[in-house]
Amino acid sequence: MTISPIKHTPPSVDPDLQKVEPALRRAAQSARELALRTGTPCYVWRDGKLINIGSPQMNPSADTHTTEKA
Repeated sequence: MTISPIKHTPPSVDPDLQKVEPALRRAAQSARELALRTGTPCYVWRDGKLINIGSPQMNPSADTHTTEKA
């Protein structure tokens, strides 16, 4: 499967459309942060492979907290 390069389009003159890309970037960042906090699967493309960044093993820089059960 070949992935096409991202096509960049010129900025829109519509003020509502100008807000779409930043909103999508914020939503994606929030989803990644939530996945790391909760251990929920979150898949992204990296180096041509689909990987789960929600797994603490896949993201060693993630702040992992372990809790002991009594």
